[in-house]
Amino acid sequence: MSNYYISNQGNDSQDGLRMSSAWKTIDRVNEAILKPGDGIFFRCGDFFNGELVIQQSGTIKEPIVIRSYGEGEKPILSGAIPATDWKAEPNNFYSTKIAKPVYQFFFNNKRLDLARIPSRGFFSVETGDKNSLTDHQHLNLPYDLTGAVLRIRAVNWQYETNQVAAHKGGTITFAESMMYQATPRYGYFLDNKRAFLTQAGQWFWDKESRNLLFLPPLLSNPTDEKAEAVVCKNGLTIAQHVSHLSIFGLQFEKYENAAILGQAGSSNISICDCHINDVNVYGVCLEINSSKYTIQNNTITNISGRGISTLESSHNQMVGNRISRIGLHPGYGFDGVNNGIGIAVLKTEAVYKITDGIFQNLKNSDIPTAVLEKVRELVDLPYPDEKFVIEVLEQAIAAHYLPIIMPLVNAEAKAQRLESTHNRVAYNVVDQSGYAGIRLDGCNSIAECNVIKNSLLHMNDGGALYCWAQNQDYTHHNVIRNNIIINAIGSCEATSNDLAYAYGIYTDNKCHHITIENNTVVGTVGGILINDEAHHQKIIGNTLYDNQMGLVFSEYFMPDTLVGCEAYDNILFAKKRDQRALFVESRIRENFLPALLDKNLYANPYYPFPILALTYKDHVRSFKEYTLKSWQKHYGQDSASTTIATDNHDAGGQKSHILINETNTFKSFEIPTDLVYTDLGGKVLKGTVDVNAFSSFIILQK
Repeated sequence: MSNYYISNQGNDSQDGLRMSSAWKTIDRVNEAILKPGDGIFFRCGDFFNGELVIQQSGTIKEPIVIRSYGEGEKPILSGAIPATDWKAEPNNFYSTKIAKPVYQFFFNNKRLDLARIPSRGFFSVETGDKNSLTDHQHLNLPYDLTGAVLRIRAVNWQYETNQVAAHKGGTITFAESMMYQATPRYGYFLDNKRAFLTQAGQWFWDKESRNLLFLPPLLSNPTDEKAEAVVCKNGLTIAQHVSHLSIFGLQFEKYENAAILGQAGSSNISICDCHINDVNVYGVCLEINSSKYTIQNNTITNISGRGISTLESSHNQMVGNRISRIGLHPGYGFDGVNNGIGIAVLKTEAVYKITDGIFQNLKNSDIPTAVLEKVRELVDLPYPDEKFVIEVLEQAIAAHYLPIIMPLVNAEAKAQRLESTHNRVAYNVVDQSGYAGIRLDGCNSIAECNVIKNSLLHMNDGGALYCWAQNQDYTHHNVIRNNIIINAIGSCEATSNDLAYAYGIYTDNKCHHITIENNTVVGTVGGILINDEAHHQKIIGNTLYDNQMGLVFSEYFMPDTLVGCEAYDNILFAKKRDQRALFVESRIRENFLPALLDKNLYANPYYPFPILALTYKDHVRSFKEYTLKSWQKHYGQDSASTTIATDNHDAGGQKSHILINETNTFKSFEIPTDLVYTDLGGKVLKGTVDVNAFSSFIILQK
């Protein structure tokens, strides 16, 4: 076993085996042939530029160790190089030669925008489809936009990135078909074009001249300040099928793709006590078939895409990490769905297409030639889910041809499936995410004792803790328990709507057999949403407080698929008059009751009707409000449930507060002495009240 030391005072011509004969660079480490039990030690307080690649494995008893030595701050591995030797240019520009492609630019440790139009905010789509958009107001420009990068709000829950293949007048054509499409009044912007560089604080790298051009902020000069160009993609790459590594106590910053990348098939890796910040796409990324990672007690911040991301990766532990400011640069990070997520446990989302092979098979069917011509126009256009294909086909052809076409489409999509199972996400704090705090797809996995705050800051229609599935084998038999979720916001920027859909816990289409228990959700549009086609969910012992809607069941596309759910022992507490404790909606039929409900508390101290139902018949939507008593009588449910509601909504209500324990041990809270407070059962409270770990307690002002 050998230990190799790396120091800024080292020399690559030395043997690296002692502190006094340390190597100097990451490149020299990459030349070493490592053996089980070897160690790589970076000196504390030092700075190392480059990409570390580990291609050899340790063993279960003798892992390869990568960590720090000495005293002081964590050693920094950076993907940025100093940008120096600036040359003053006309019109307040500065330039310098950078031979490698520049992915990001930092000025005094602040990430600056790549040259773009508009310089802030978004243009608005006039008309568009999957292959082009038109915007006569903003795209009739005196220069060609070909080659620029398009970043567009495609739908509520994602942005897409494309490239301009052609530009004529007010229309641009995309290099590739979009997954969704350019929708009128949705927002977009363009970047990475020299002509866009007109705003102070922006930059552009010219791949022809290799010049980095910079228009400094006012009253600043790059020759006097710290300027860094990001030229490296990954900080530490764990090669395919490498196993048994221990990575501890390092800092990774300013990379384009990932601070730590675990390639396909890597396993038995621990990543602990590391700091990761200022990365464009991923903090930690595990590729397909990676397994048995322990990602623990790390601090991950300022990532444009995802903090921790796993794909078809199983038996992983993601525990005790502090993750913040994820996905706060709309349009950057990961291209497409699942951007802006603190911890993303994912499966491959199959692309649904009517492929040329499917079309050739349809020629041998009984579908008329005129119908086939309409189908031909849809060949190879991508869709994210079968329902989008169905909707397009229903618009183009008669619905009775769907049973011929859709089995072929579904068969090809399902053939892409791999597995993600037995993952655990626990004791993490996720604060400020553009989309979800945690996404948990796959099966037999657990999300427990996490604290998620301030999610869905730049996207909409999602959950702070979110699950999704493409088919019945996708996401099932997961457990979501003892989590604290505060403030899911929802953003309608760059869309045509102004209605936020932001939920605390959201199990989406086709997820099934999910247990949701003992969670606290506060300050969302909906506390817990069980969506269309999700089924057999158990919702037990949760406290949903101060949400616009507490517990929500929503059917909108596939009747009789949201079934078999149970909701017991939940506290559904509406703090304000306009809030509701329970909302059951069907947008497609009159009678809808998806769950067995009992022993719940339905509370709105300001309003007599804490329960709301929406049904649909003969193209008429009907909203009905219920007291608990009228709900029990109408639906025959909730015989052992209770309520807190006023008989007269004009008489004023009863103020309440929630005490939340975000720690992993019980905590005592002092009861205010200015007024008399009771628990939910009416017992007067004095002194202190003990609240268990990762739970909450509601008090009422008497």
